[in-house]
Amino acid sequence: MCVGNDDDVRALVAEVLPSMADGGIIVDHTTTSAKLAKAMAIEARQVGRVFLDAPVSGGQAGAVNGALTIM
Repeated sequence: MCVGNDDDVRALVAEVLPSMADGGIIVDHTTTSAKLAKAMAIEARQVGRVFLDAPVSGGQAGAVNGALTIM
């Protein structure tokens, strides 16, 4: 996912975790705080899922031109 901010990430994770299969993986490309990424990873792990923090750099122009860098 790549959404607007920490609150958006929290809301989306809360929505999708219950319907995901065991071992399912959420990859988050949103630029958020490390604190949030750690909290989401713990939350996902508690229900047998995985949360990966993979922010991107390049902005809208990078997205349009297929030139984003994934951290």
